[in-house]
Amino acid sequence: MPANGTEDAQSPNVEGKTGVVVAADIKSVLDVGDIAEIFKCSREKIKRMARRREIPAFKFGKHWYVRKSDLECFLASRVELTGHLRRIQEV
Repeated sequence: MPANGTEDAQSPNVEGKTGVVVAADIKSVLDVGDIAEIFKCSREKIKRMARRREIPAFKFGKHWYVRKSDLECFLASRVELTGHLRRIQEV
């Protein structure tokens, strides 16, 4: 922190009440509900895709998460490979 007690405008981190530095952009990690809302599908569909490793997800405890940057790279590569996105058909 600067000597005058104000945060630097370009600083990506914020010092919390406990003195621990945490990322300012906490939504850089999306949960199942966020992803389901983005793709307009069910939470169960997203969880199923995560279990099958069809999307770049990781599990923390009982919950699945996807880093926003990983999702963007994944989608870009899918579009690059096929020229468009299409739904994966359920069997």
